[in-house]
Amino acid sequence: MSRRGGAAEGGSAPSSTKKAAGSPATAPAAAGGDDDRGVIRIGKVRIHLGRIPELVLLICFSLYVTKELVQALELSWPIAFPAGLFVARQVQRLLAWMQGEGGGDGKKC
Repeated sequence: MSRRGGAAEGGSAPSSTKKAAGSPATAPAAAGGDDDRGVIRIGKVRIHLGRIPELVLLICFSLYVTKELVQALELSWPIAFPAGLFVARQVQRLLAWMQGEGGGDGKKC
């Protein structure tokens, strides 16, 4: 009887601790409902709907830079497209830094 563990030895305690451990995990999700307004979740990816116009502008700007690189420097599309995305990202970081959103360490932008 000592190998199986009865109620006196705590045989039922692990199931109650599992329930207690599971309830705090659901509490922040219920409390964080206000933060999820305007956010679409696709798996682990969160898309903030307020940032979609910025994303569209960045993609358009990167395509414009890509087109200019192809025409001016005669680069091929597979080489010019990542360069256009890089330039668009640098412009985004510059604008965030100018608005004071970036912390200088580069982690927030």
